This record gives sequence, structure tokens and C-alpha cells, in this order.
Amino acid sequence: MGMEIKDDLDNFLKKVDDKSALNIMWNNTINRYASNINKVKLIAQHEKIKDEVSSKFIHRLDNFIDKCSNPEFHIAFVGAIKAGKSTLINSLLGYNLASTSVTPETAALTKFRASKNKNYIKLTFYNDIEWDNLWNSVKQSKSEIFLEEFKRLGADKEKDSWINKEKTVIEFDDMEELKNEIEKWTSSKKSTHYFVKEVEVGLKDFCLPGGVIFVDTLGLDDPVKYRSDITRKYIDRANAVLVCVKSDALTGGELATIYSVFANARYNPEKIYVIGTQLDTLNRPEQNWKEQREEWIKILGRKDCYNSFQLAEKNIVAVAAHVNNLVREYSKIEEDSDDYWDLDSIARKFRIKNVEEGLDKLNQFSNIDNLMLLKKFNLS
Repeated sequence: MGMEIKDDLDNFLKKVDDKSALNIMWNNTINRYASNINKVKLIAQHEKIKDEVSSKFIHRLDNFIDKCSNPEFHIAFVGAIKAGKSTLINSLLGYNLASTSVTPETAALTKFRASKNKNYIKLTFYNDIEWDNLWNSVKQSKSEIFLEEFKRLGADKEKDSWINKEKTVIEFDDMEELKNEIEKWTSSKKSTHYFVKEVEVGLKDFCLPGGVIFVDTLGLDDPVKYRSDITRKYIDRANAVLVCVKSDALTGGELATIYSVFANARYNPEKIYVIGTQLDTLNRPEQNWKEQREEWIKILGRKDCYNSFQLAEKNIVAVAAHVNNLVREYSKIEEDSDDYWDLDSIARKFRIKNVEEGLDKLNQFSNIDNLMLLKKFNLS
């Protein structure tokens, strides 16, 4: 009898070994860990013990294996107020989805990623414990602006409708409807933004591979510590961080933002890219930026940032995202509109007399195509 049990066990373990092997190409170590976890899962599902194993345990094993098999690459966007962060995201997405209002807008962590089917928005709401932690942080921060806006928007009347609500997914055929829904949940001018913890936007025409995710973060200078801490944690876990700073100068506030990002990057300065934005607002963009960049390299190449002037030179990039957006939408721009005259005045800085004939040159000047090179963010 003992030999039969041993033979059965040997046969079972042999089958487990045969079935547990995975083929995760991107990392041999991860492949080994995932294969071992898969082996544990197969053993836990054996006829003799499966009733003693919780479905939650099996679900966690499946989640681990799935994350190993389908790795994600997170690119976090960070910036001070009106640093051009949302304009840059729109440029990289190829759609004007992030709000570029003249007032601070991003009020909920927003992710953009590829969708296999339709465009969608997925909403994740705070639970009771998370909301209590947020509210306590508001009180401790003594954020009068937060409390005044919360009261003015009548948000307290809506709280019970959203706290503890299950994740919600809404699909869209119309891009304008998708844009309006994003604004509803991420704009600081909407009462609903207080209660959503995360907004995920799926785009069927996303510009990068499926595992790549753009993350529009809350401000590091948010007076509510609970919300700024969300950004700090994301800087730590992100694979790449794009810090948006106006290209005209490094002011004290902008330097504080940059130093804070480096402090939260856990000794990984190579993943931080300082993006000089709004390049088109400089009087002589090419000459002015050349001079600014030399100063930025001197400042940011020091020990408390890149700790390498060579790395600073590689990771400091300037863009004119607004120009790229205008060029992309040129066929839809009406003559005599603000956008038309914006593009016309920018073209004159480059001595381009005919905007339509100079679109390629303007797009090249925006530098967005260079920023989109996958190698720049170590994607393979």
C-alpha cells in the first residue's frame, strides 16, 4: 500500500513538473519564480486537498502569474502647476483628452493604456477606510481651500453615492463623450472627483505597446498630504518619471519639485527625465534653450540629482507639445481662430512664411517624435 501511495505521489509530482513550466521570455529569474508559483497552484488543486484551499489563495497565485507573464511599464508624469504636463500627455497620446485649463485640473490619479477592443474608462472608488484616511489628512493639513471647494460643490451630498462603490467600466464609441467622462472624474471643478481613487482610460489606438501605461499624477505640492503621498509612492514604483518644467527658467518652486522627485526615486536617477516644456514660448527657442540647457545640466548634474553631468545631458529634453498638438489638428483649425494665430506666430519665430508648407518643420521643432522613441525609456 505504501509503495502505491509513493508511486502515485511520484507520478503526480512528475505531471506537476511537466505542467508548471512557463515561458516568460523577458526575464529568466521571473520565469523561475512564476514556474514555482504555478507548481504550488497545481499542487493546491489536487483532488485530495483542493477543498481545503481557499479560492482567494488560488486567485492570488493566478494574479502573480499573470503579472509575471504580462509585465507593465509605468511612465509617470509629474509637474508643478501649469508646467504643461497635460499638454504633453495629449501630445504623446495623439488625442486632447487631458484637460489643459488655465486652472489646476488633475485631481485624481489617471492612467492611459491600450485597449484591445473599445475605448473605455474604469473608475476605482475610495472605500470607507481610505476615505477616512483622506479626510483626516485634510483636517491635519488644515487645507481651507479643499474644505471650501468641497462645500461649494456640494460634494458632501454625493459622498454616500460613491464611497464603497464597486469598480465601474464604461465603454465609448465617441471620443468626445470619453473626454467629457474623463473630465467629470478628474477635474477639480467637478464634485465627483473627490471620491474616485483612480481613473483608468483604455484607448484602442494607444501609441505604445499594451504593457505601457501613462500615469498622470496629482501634484507633489498638493496641500493634502494623503494625495501628494499617492504621487510620491508612484514615483518610487514607476519605471520612468517625466518631470515637466517650463523651459524658460528653473525657479525655486520648480527646483523644489525636481529635488522632491529625485528624493522619492530611491537612488534611480537614470529613470528620471526632466522635460523642458513650452519651448515655443521662448523668444528665440533654439538659441534660448541651448543656453538654458547648459545651465540645467550644471545644476541637475550635481550629487543631489543625477550625480552625473553625462546622465543629466542625456535625460534633459525640451519639447513644444502645444505645437505638436496644433500641427496634428491643423486640418480642423478654423482660419482666424486663436489656434490658427498661435501657430502662425510660432512659425514666424522660425521664419516660416507659409504655415501649411512648414508643418513638417514645426513638428520636428516640437521634438515629440524624439521623446516617443522607445529606447529613450529603455523599452524593448
